Amino acid sequence: MIRFAARVLLGLVCGLALAAPTPEDWRDDPEQGRPLIRTHLPSAFNSPTTPVGPQAFAIQPLRDGAIAVANNNGLLRLDGVSWRTWNPLDGAVLALTVARDGRAYVGGIGDMGYFDHFGGPLVSLRPHVARLGQTLGDVWVAVEAGDGIYFADLQRVYRWHDDTLSLVYGGGQEILRGAAYRNGAVVLDPGAGLIAVSAEGAYRLAGSERLMGALTCAVVAQVDGVIVACDNGELLRWDDAGTLHPLPISADAAAVLREGGVSAMANFGEKGLIVGTRRRGLVLFDRDGTARGRTGESEWRDTRIFSLLPRGKDGLWVGFDYGISLMEWPGQVSRFDRSLGLPPAVLDSVRLGDVLFAATSAGIFRLDRKGDKDAFATFSLFQLNRSTLFDLSRLGDRLLAATRDGTYLVSVAGAEKVDKRLAYAAVPLAGEPARAIAGGVDGAWLIESTAGGWSVKDLPGVRGEVRRVVEDEDGTVWIGGHYPGLYRLRPPAGQRLTAQTLAGTVLTRYDDSAGLPEGRGLPLVFPDAIAFGTSRGVYRFDAARGRFDIDGALRDVLPVSAGEVRLVASTGYNQILVAQHDQIRLLELQPNGRWAERMTPLARIPRGMPLRDIRVDPDGVVWVATNEALFRHRPAVQSSLPELPPPRILIEDAGAVAMLAPGDTRELGTAPRSLSLRLEEAFFSGVEQLRFRTRLAPLESRWSAWSDSPRQTWSHLPGGNYVLDVEVQDIFGRTVSAKNVGIAVQSPWYLRWWAWAGYAAGLVGMFMVVVRLRVRGMRRRARYLERMVRERTVALEEASVTDQLTGLRNRRYVDTALALLLPRASHGLIVALVDIDHFKRINDGFGHAAGDQVLCAVASRLRESVAQPCALFRWGGEEFLLLAQADPDARACAQLIGDVLCRVAGDPVLLGDGRGLLVTCSIGWDRMGSKASELDVALRRADTHLYMAKGRGRDRAVGSADAGMDPVDTLLRGTTSRIVLTHIGDQTVEVRRAVVARETDAPAEARRPK
Repeated sequence: MIRFAARVLLGLVCGLALAAPTPEDWRDDPEQGRPLIRTHLPSAFNSPTTPVGPQAFAIQPLRDGAIAVANNNGLLRLDGVSWRTWNPLDGAVLALTVARDGRAYVGGIGDMGYFDHFGGPLVSLRPHVARLGQTLGDVWVAVEAGDGIYFADLQRVYRWHDDTLSLVYGGGQEILRGAAYRNGAVVLDPGAGLIAVSAEGAYRLAGSERLMGALTCAVVAQVDGVIVACDNGELLRWDDAGTLHPLPISADAAAVLREGGVSAMANFGEKGLIVGTRRRGLVLFDRDGTARGRTGESEWRDTRIFSLLPRGKDGLWVGFDYGISLMEWPGQVSRFDRSLGLPPAVLDSVRLGDVLFAATSAGIFRLDRKGDKDAFATFSLFQLNRSTLFDLSRLGDRLLAATRDGTYLVSVAGAEKVDKRLAYAAVPLAGEPARAIAGGVDGAWLIESTAGGWSVKDLPGVRGEVRRVVEDEDGTVWIGGHYPGLYRLRPPAGQRLTAQTLAGTVLTRYDDSAGLPEGRGLPLVFPDAIAFGTSRGVYRFDAARGRFDIDGALRDVLPVSAGEVRLVASTGYNQILVAQHDQIRLLELQPNGRWAERMTPLARIPRGMPLRDIRVDPDGVVWVATNEALFRHRPAVQSSLPELPPPRILIEDAGAVAMLAPGDTRELGTAPRSLSLRLEEAFFSGVEQLRFRTRLAPLESRWSAWSDSPRQTWSHLPGGNYVLDVEVQDIFGRTVSAKNVGIAVQSPWYLRWWAWAGYAAGLVGMFMVVVRLRVRGMRRRARYLERMVRERTVALEEASVTDQLTGLRNRRYVDTALALLLPRASHGLIVALVDIDHFKRINDGFGHAAGDQVLCAVASRLRESVAQPCALFRWGGEEFLLLAQADPDARACAQLIGDVLCRVAGDPVLLGDGRGLLVTCSIGWDRMGSKASELDVALRRADTHLYMAKGRGRDRAVGSADAGMDPVDTLLRGTTSRIVLTHIGDQTVEVRRAVVARETDAPAEARRPK
């Protein structure tokens, strides 16, 4: 179990590993595996107009950093993210070399020439051959030498120098190979041997007649001579003096050359030599002829290797008869499979001391480091499986193996069975003594070392098929399997799970009732805490609530659509490797607490293989176990990569392609225009699997999202000057940019300044004509409109202050009414709020039409009840406001209010159907002074009095006690005997008397809402 402190230490170690010096040669890595080989078939690059031929006769780096592949149908250009095809010779291109001046020289069937940049134009040298009186055959050799470029068809050798072509050798027999030598070149003539050619002439190198018996050979130039490898099993070197030095070669290596047939050769690294064969892949030699191993045999058996191109220190391009391959050697990722002694279905890996062990379906295998004469490390059988092996881990100085027929402790001395039940998982626990939890078909059990051996105790309550066991920092154990939900074992506080603490351990089972999605849950070790992989994403456990919640920081970066998260391994305190479905992703924790994905060379591992395990060594090396092979990733090798070059920006405009550098400006013409952008990278320099983002200012203020697509298009760009910025990121997380690329789009003629000036002049002229033609009519129309506006304004003003139903003024007219009344009201105004009693019952019992009739009737009676100057308003709903001049005599004010009350209740209101309806009202009133600002205070008091009137039984009025109301009581006592009788049908209805009282006549609790 990885503890938190160990993970932090691991992160520090990984950081040191990244900064550590990188091995200078592939031989310095004792655990080097087979290189990854990625094959690109012609079908991946075919275009409808220019198909790509299958046979890759030559591979060369171009001046711009890309590579060119010569094939049956011309040339294929590859950069980091895109490709282009071109057929400069209208047929097969058999020979290709790129000179120091950047020119590329090609040879083909009956033609040869050169070009300055990919795509043309091509300068053909066939006319120069005709001037020499020769007929050009198939050109298989194009070599740059110190004194010019040498071409060779099947019989003759030509020298091109200072725009002059000369014949330097003739009469050969099927010349197919050549290389630079001294100041000139050498060609391999099967009928004569190795022929040195230069401006001075041609001669045969001493001892090269021994090559006349070889069917196929390959030649490679070196600083101080040339080396020739042939299918007779010889490896020969000629120095600059022309002296032959046979290189020692083992019998096995010579047999490979004889059986495989030599077809290509190239220098590999500072001290290596690599030979391609027809049927046996590649053979690696030291410069002294010592064979270091073979690779590619399983991939390229019965395949002729035509061309080889080393790619710096980390790989090799291989051209063969059905495509090209990139072999990363040593590379950041290497592979161990059956060819290196490791059978398929690798389940797990574990390191015991400095020895790596791998668990497979066939047994436990150990990694044997390669010797000085080996190219690769190999695996050998350590322990044969007695039955199917499911899990392998380290327990002390031994290996703990979970198998079909039990749990074993494996060491050099043998295997000791500690439990006989089938176990899918066996995971050691931290602390002393040695302890582990194993789980099988139904349940889990504790394995613990004792003085007498090993004890095994079942974990009570755990049911179902156990597949994953993880121990947390505090000793909590999580168990998951193929059953729905999770188990959590919590030993007593401060203790670990042992046989003694098992009785006090709390077992809890969690399922969907605790927030987990349906299906299985797999505990995962993250740098900060345990998380859980489910079918709906990664969840975290909240111990305080006892519930599971989805991890929002991982939800976006690990979408459910990409598959279930099965494995997690920490590569540092803030980095993790995540196995999601069949891909491995590198996540880094940002300062804001969010996880962000970084590109990783582990993306090169082929997809489609079930991932079994991810493990990180203390030195940062990552091991990935899959069903097909065991992969090894060395992050430290990344420091040896060449500097990431800035991306090249190609603007595609009207069929033309222009490359722009930072500071350049491209005129696109007249708007609206579309901008098509293609980004390229230097494929040859080791940069692959790139992603890009762009920003076109001022149209875009933010960067676009990262994209694997090297193309970007903007449509309908308006006129203006733009600045294009591009950033590219590789799988190692390195970022480089190309910024401040100018894009200029001219505005169309109809949007330029002089066009706008013409538009303005024309509009002014048209305006003047229209004004002159219509001025009289407009004046007449204006007078008519003025009259109509006045009339409409008056009508609208009247309508805005008039209630449409009753014809009374509404609230909006209050200020106007005050302005008219106050100057004439020397003693202030009476402010009375009149509210119809039980108006809701009228609406509910007789209908809203009856309610409207009642409102109109009450409004009419209010008008009739007040003779002096006053103002009546419909205040809202069934409520009315009365403003009348106040009399200095309080008796007169009370009499006015009493008249209003009696008038409203005087006669029944006749409805439309002939029925009579008795209507009463409640009045709250008060007095205000001669200032308009006093109205709000008076209204509040009147409203209070209105509520008091309703609380005392309605059909009454309540006025203010501080307004000189003492005479009111006497007045009312003399008038309260008035009773109004009315006949409705044959019934006599008595109208209740109207009572006017002061607010002090009723207790405070009588006031209530209406």
